[in-house]
Amino acid sequence: MKKNKLNIEIGQRLKQIRKDLGLSQQEMASTLFVNKSMYQKYEIGRSIMPVWFLETCCTKYGVSLNWLVAKKGEKYINNQEGLSAEIETAYFKEASELLNIMKKNPVIRYSVLAHFQTLKVTNKEII
Repeated sequence: MKKNKLNIEIGQRLKQIRKDLGLSQQEMASTLFVNKSMYQKYEIGRSIMPVWFLETCCTKYGVSLNWLVAKKGEKYINNQEGLSAEIETAYFKEASELLNIMKKNPVIRYSVLAHFQTLKVTNKEII
């Protein structure tokens, strides 16, 4: 994927969090459930971070989703309720966008449903 300005900016903030924590890329990747190569792509803006990744980062390290994505507000949140509300809003927005895309394109709808069926079969924790 080609780098874009927003991905690069979010990646820079992700790197800043990692540096604040004194972690290596490998350590950060492991705690966020991705391999080092994928993590590096997120940090340099080469890949879009999925919402689950952003949620994990924010939850694990108490980072504000607003700060990570848009550099608004404080970097760290001490209040877990505030963080939960931010994450819920991000999920709702992403789910709404996905549903709109699926309504317009039956091929994508089939692909997404097939993907979730695969997850249901291969990963019992998701069910």
